[in-house]
Amino acid sequence: MFAQVMGMNIRRLRAGVLATYLSSNMKNKVGLSGSISADWTSCQKKLYAYSTHARVVANLLGAFGYKRTHVPSFGSAVIVELRRIDTVIPPDTPYFVKIFYKDGPRIEPIQIPGCDCLCPLSTFD
Repeated sequence: MFAQVMGMNIRRLRAGVLATYLSSNMKNKVGLSGSISADWTSCQKKLYAYSTHARVVANLLGAFGYKRTHVPSFGSAVIVELRRIDTVIPPDTPYFVKIFYKDGPRIEPIQIPGCDCLCPLSTFD
């Protein structure tokens, strides 16, 4: 599809405001220094849920480097997890992002370009 031939910067631009919100909310959760944010309401939230059209889902998937061959179906979802792993070295960067794509009953992990299974939050941005 079209997203496969575009550069990563163009794909991220097409993902638009939603990709910015995702990144911003994760940064607010951990704070810029990697510690818990001083904003109490950001700390309390465990889940953000957004509803959008298939076109935006497709653009978001393209921004994450997903090589899709179909239009996302009704009810499909992109699941973005922020994980803290305390056993990583160096210990000042314990936050990672993992992304899944759900289409019907099937859920598959998405490997972000330049990352392994888990992507450091600093790289994800």
